[in-house]
Parts: sequence; structure tokens; C-alpha cells
Amino acid sequence: MQSRMIYGYYPDVVNNPGDEPVILRELSGSYLYKDILTMERIQKPDRLERLVQALALQLGSDVSFNELKKSRKVYFYDNGIRNSVINQYSPLELRSDTGQLWENFLISGRLKFILNSGRHMNTYFWRSTAQQEIDYIEESEGKLKAFEMKWNPLKSKLISRSFSKGYPDADLRVITPENYEQFLTKL
Repeated sequence: MQSRMIYGYYPDVVNNPGDEPVILRELSGSYLYKDILTMERIQKPDRLERLVQALALQLGSDVSFNELKKSRKVYFYDNGIRNSVINQYSPLELRSDTGQLWENFLISGRLKFILNSGRHMNTYFWRSTAQQEIDYIEESEGKLKAFEMKWNPLKSKLISRSFSKGYPDADLRVITPENYEQFLTKL
């Protein structure tokens, strides 16, 4: 799991241990820059690269587009591509962004699972005016499932009371390294 949090799940990356950074640089350089620049005839490639890097550094954070009040959280479809964009492959214990990588790993994996299952559901993140938040919410058939992603199981007790009071019927779960497999494989 820790290797996948750093290098992601692209097949070439998974099948060629030891060559992950080289493969990821080729993938991100090819897909993100060359193909997009060619397809869209973008004149300023350095601006696109800086924008993607800025988004990669905001992983799991809310970002306001055009300074609107409503913001969205930014995730990458693959952790390896995100880490390639910022050229960061350090082990998790040496990183300051492990929590963000964990959240991205889980949410991108969950969204891929939902897509492959053929189900549709609305997904959100929730934040109160007091800045309490829930990382990920699914709504389907009028039912809410709320998930908090905690890399450190000792912090798993920190759940928003405001959310629990406001949505008492919601199924609220904390996802840690001890129970993440069920989150990625069961609806």
C-alpha cells in the first residue's frame, strides 16, 4: 500500500519495480504535457506546467476557482502522476504530505471502484462555517455515507460533531490503514 501511495497504480509502474520514477516522468511528460499541448494548441506550456504543479501541491485541499466562494477539493486520479509532477518520491515517513496522499489514494480508488461497479452516486466533501469537515460523502437513494480518512489510527476519534448532529442518520466511518480494503472494494 505505501508503495502505491507514492508510485500509484499505472500498470508499467506496478510491473517494473525500481523503475517507477523514470516511468512516471515519461507518463506525466507524455500525457499531461505533450498530448494536451498538441491537442489544444496551447501557446504557453510553462503556464500549464506551473498550474498542474500548483494543483499537485494543493492535493486534498479546497481550491477556489476564480476566487468564487464555493471551493472544491483537488485530487489526482493517480498518486504516482501527482508525485511525478512535483518530483517527490520520498518514503512516507519523511514526507509532510502523507495525510494528503492517503486521502487521495483512498478517494481516487473509491471513485474508480464506483465507476467500475456501474453504480452512480453523488459525492461531496463537507465543511461547516466553523471549519469542521468531513473528507468524503456519498449520497445514493436518499442515504448518506460519510468517511473520514485518517492515516494515523490514533486520530480516528476526531470526527465532526456538527456533522453528526446535522445528519444523525448518516453512516459515518473512519478509514485507516487497518480497514481501508473494505472501503476500496465494497459499496
